[in-house]
Amino acid sequence: MQPHFGDQCEECHTTAGFEQAILTNFQHPVPLEGKHAGLQCTACHEAGKTLEYKCANCHQPPNQPHFGTNCEQCHTPAGFEQATLPPELHPIPLIGAHARATCEVCHAEGQRIPEYVCSNCHKPPEGHFTQPCDQCHTPEGWVQSAQAKINAPAIPHSLEGRGNCLVCHDPAGNVKPAPANHKDYTNEQCVLCHKAAP
Repeated sequence: MQPHFGDQCEECHTTAGFEQAILTNFQHPVPLEGKHAGLQCTACHEAGKTLEYKCANCHQPPNQPHFGTNCEQCHTPAGFEQATLPPELHPIPLIGAHARATCEVCHAEGQRIPEYVCSNCHKPPEGHFTQPCDQCHTPEGWVQSAQAKINAPAIPHSLEGRGNCLVCHDPAGNVKPAPANHKDYTNEQCVLCHKAAP
């Protein structure tokens, strides 16, 4: 039958018979390891057909959208379940707390691929700021990153009996005005960054 694998029959066959073909000195284009090691030749090689040696010839992605046809970027011959995404390929850098998260935390089975914005996975507390999360936070963690990015002065007085910080600290006022971007902040937002005196 044509095409075959050349005329060096003894590389694959023995005198026990053609059916017991084995690869001995022949270097297979795909390493026969992991799940590939236990396959019969005919699982990939149909009679009379020559394969291109790429994963998509034998394996179909489980659903769409998947992540392209470069299967070996995430999968190995050990099996599909052990898939890992190289950090450099992920749309969000897998550093800090993101490096410790499992895929399922953001990618639930059967759900669409999320947009890569913080609010898909993280819900801000009530009364929080509306600015983009990365203005104050980094992947190091909520508390750690906010402390690192905000060097806000401490409140030199107690808050007891003071119902509205902006009464005294209105950005447009004359008594210790807050910066212009603090307009319409609530007391709760003020103390997120500024620690009150005991």
